[in-house]
Amino acid sequence: MHTIEVPRIVEHYKDMLVDYYELLFFTQSFEQGIKQGFQVEDAMGFVQERERRIAALKQKEAESITLRAAVCQVLGLSEFTLDNLSTKISEDSLNALSAVMTDTKRVIEEIQEIDTRLSQIMHMELEATKLELHRFQKAQRIHHAYQTENEREARFIDKTK
Repeated sequence: MHTIEVPRIVEHYKDMLVDYYELLFFTQSFEQGIKQGFQVEDAMGFVQERERRIAALKQKEAESITLRAAVCQVLGLSEFTLDNLSTKISEDSLNALSAVMTDTKRVIEEIQEIDTRLSQIMHMELEATKLELHRFQKAQRIHHAYQTENEREARFIDKTK
């Protein structure tokens, strides 16, 4: 059994899992904050930090692609799957890899569920803001219409002539 590269990739996946957990907790805390009160600045900060974290995860994913290719090359596999690995690595290594991949998938699904809820909340907030803007613009038009009426110059009409 070849186990040279497998512990390295398991550790790499565990490191990524920690990052996914941090993203999950960050997303959950933002969701809780939004329920208490929505601020545009909060949303902008959240989006920027989220993008930074996702970029770091994408970089780690690129590293994992390289590691998976190395494992496939060392073990003579055409594709990196648990089924293919089951005959080439120890059961303990396979279980560790399977566990970390399963946990990662679960955390990603939780993040996606929260993202869906946040997207709905943000859409509702956007619609409420649009409605408020339309009301404000209508009030301004009405105010402007009455203001122009009052600004007319008074004229004296001499009826004695």
